[in-house]
Amino acid sequence: MNRLLMLLLYSLIIPQLRLQPQPVTLDQCIEAALTSNPTLKRAANNSSEAAVGVNIARSGRFATVTTEIAGGFSDQYRSGNNYKTAYSRLSVDQLLWQKNRVTAAIEQARFADKATDASFEAAKQEIIVSVKTLFYVCQQQQRLHTIAGENVTRAGVFLQYARERVNAGL
Repeated sequence: MNRLLMLLLYSLIIPQLRLQPQPVTLDQCIEAALTSNPTLKRAANNSSEAAVGVNIARSGRFATVTTEIAGGFSDQYRSGNNYKTAYSRLSVDQLLWQKNRVTAAIEQARFADKATDASFEAAKQEIIVSVKTLFYVCQQQQRLHTIAGENVTRAGVFLQYARERVNAGL
């Protein structure tokens, strides 16, 4: 998971580094990771679905209305039995006593909603921590690269001094 996140973050940051002359800030990295992470989008969708589940569970307390309509014609017109038929029905059902079944379903949906919200927040915080860690590792690597470049420059000066001594015969 962390390698996938690092690869995703690396693929998002490197093109931005080439386009932007100024260095990328930590806030920009976090924003890029939070807006484009597929795991976080999936967690947000799950949270939305759980909120809808609460409303669906609440609908168990409401009445149910059912309608049926049917109609037809007879096909016996030659024998004089030409008649039309129609049928309609409207029924309303209300659950009067349910021994807390609907209330328990509502509570279960609420707890599931809270759990998915907590899962979403945990995924978000995990991504933020991973981005911060990777950002500081990148800064450390950049600093080490700068130090290595300075050391190469110093070594070049010593090499040139040694060549001058060899050319001078010392």
